Amino acid sequence: MFVIKFQSLDHVEKRTFRNHIIGSFFNGIFIGILSLQDIIAKKTLLATDLEIAILTMIWPVSNFFSIYWGEILAGRDKSKFLYMAGIIGRLSLIFSFLINSPEALMLFLFLAYSSNSIIMPAQNSIFQVNYRPGIMGRLYGYSLSLYSIGLILSSIFAGRILDINGFYFRYLFIFAGICGFLFPVFLAGVKQKYYLEKRIKKLFTPRIIIEPLTNSLRLLKEEKDFRTFELFFFIYGTAFMVVLPAIPRLLVTRLKLSYTFIAFLKVILAQIGMLTLSPFLGKIHDRMNPPKFTSISFFLLVFYSGFLALSSVLPLNISVWMVTLAYLFFAIAMTGVNLSWNLSSIFFAKEKDASAFQAVHVSLTGLRGLMAPLLGYLVLKYFGPVTVFSIASLLFFTASVGMWYLEKRCFKCLDN
Repeated sequence: MFVIKFQSLDHVEKRTFRNHIIGSFFNGIFIGILSLQDIIAKKTLLATDLEIAILTMIWPVSNFFSIYWGEILAGRDKSKFLYMAGIIGRLSLIFSFLINSPEALMLFLFLAYSSNSIIMPAQNSIFQVNYRPGIMGRLYGYSLSLYSIGLILSSIFAGRILDINGFYFRYLFIFAGICGFLFPVFLAGVKQKYYLEKRIKKLFTPRIIIEPLTNSLRLLKEEKDFRTFELFFFIYGTAFMVVLPAIPRLLVTRLKLSYTFIAFLKVILAQIGMLTLSPFLGKIHDRMNPPKFTSISFFLLVFYSGFLALSSVLPLNISVWMVTLAYLFFAIAMTGVNLSWNLSSIFFAKEKDASAFQAVHVSLTGLRGLMAPLLGYLVLKYFGPVTVFSIASLLFFTASVGMWYLEKRCFKCLDN
């Protein structure tokens, strides 16, 4: 059935899908290795809880620059910017042999993750015009599946290597940087059919500093449904990041798990859901109103943080099972969240350039990244991990209810 569907694609859709699905495999390898960053910092580089909190801020904070790149990319060929993101951002990891402290690790991760602020808006802008709406979610789901295969294979390999010697992470990061570089390179090989927005004539002028902020605020003001969607996605994201400082303490300090088992929990188990469910959920995403789809995904995350809370107080042998159950729910929920996170901006953009919407979406990740991990650290320090996970459950539930409310209002989005 997939072959028939592939044969029905036009030339541009086939090239876009081929390049994206191959690039997604290499991107999975990149993310699979880097997903152990907090555990490497805790087990190998002996980072403190505060350093872990700062480390978890790097990925979201680096995304803040998306509002600037979204403005720059509008109406332009994306290839040279994607090459720049790959070389300056991800390929910088080839110098990972210089990492000998948590601070050095943070610097290299900031460079690597900053590339996302270019890659994500560019990717969505390309998808918006190169894919027909009715097939976009399914094709993206297949790419997510191959991404998951790369992620699973790399995390298994990384876990085994790190259990031999934790400092071998330097060699793993070099390999990750090369693979991560290939993802924007494959995207750069895809040309857009046309551009929805006029491009800025002059780049890097003084107004480029102010205008993306004012344009983003104007977009949120004018697009009521998108603003509401972002509000509740912000609440979900805050919950997601609040728990991050507490997880290394739970997995490393309390449960004393090996790199291999942590890789199984954080990466392999989580990605099995993405691998097996992405095409199916992508098809549902194409047919369902995105707020409703997202609401269900957020609700499942209540169980993720709830089981983590239980694993913080129950006997160790039971806690291991509770953590495993938590990450099973995480696997199912985040498959849906990933689809929503990457594609919903296209739904709200309608006939406008989706790169501007996705830039706002990604940049708000940076905004909550400035506060949520530090909030998690403070709650962890003064009240303990159970309180951290309980607060996250409450926020996940609030975000789910909010998206359900938006869904009731968004039927008109489908008709307009």
